[in-house]
Amino acid sequence: MKRTLSYFAVALSIIAFGCKTIPTNTITQVSTVKSIKENNTAPFIANCELTTFGNTGIGIMEGLKGQVIINNNKVYAINDKFLATPAFSFTELTYANIVNFNWDTQLNLSSRKTMLEIENLIKKTVPNDDIMCALKIKGKFLNIKLTTVTAKNDGQIEYQDISGTIVGFRFPKYTKEISPEGFIFFFIADNKKNGGDVVDFLLQTGTIEIDLCNKLNINTAINLND
Repeated sequence: MKRTLSYFAVALSIIAFGCKTIPTNTITQVSTVKSIKENNTAPFIANCELTTFGNTGIGIMEGLKGQVIINNNKVYAINDKFLATPAFSFTELTYANIVNFNWDTQLNLSSRKTMLEIENLIKKTVPNDDIMCALKIKGKFLNIKLTTVTAKNDGQIEYQDISGTIVGFRFPKYTKEISPEGFIFFFIADNKKNGGDVVDFLLQTGTIEIDLCNKLNINTAINLND
């Protein structure tokens, strides 16, 4: 009797896959950070199911074969060579965060900002560390350093003078066993050909959009033995 599927929610009610109403102010998550660290990377949800929960997010493909970034309802797969392509609707994921993005605060940036400076600006704008945030950072990057989440490649690449969008989240410390603690950022270039997991960047000009979220719904599978 293996593979019993269990759903539980942090802070609020359960949302089952395939629901018709997209939740607001809610980050829906598939699997947990602890599960990934324990090498539980089996397929859990397909892109077409995931996007019923929102229009903006990030994900890791089953078996750590690559990652996905969802921006404005468009899903792109990113491989270990940092190449982005439109993702198939049946692409299976082992981990994901997604939100029905609707920003509450928008910050216009007219001067250069490092990643650390932008993180500090977000913290200043939303000083309560217990508040979760979904984030979009859009603009022209003087440079951006990326890595991948794949098991085969732990290298990095750096792009110069590239425009694009960072999709990310800020999670509080109390969710560290469940969600990534602090900031997590994925990048997709405006040309839709390059992307990856953000290591560092220098933004020339752009905007930050902050969506405040007070709900975190976790969907996870557990195996039970007789």
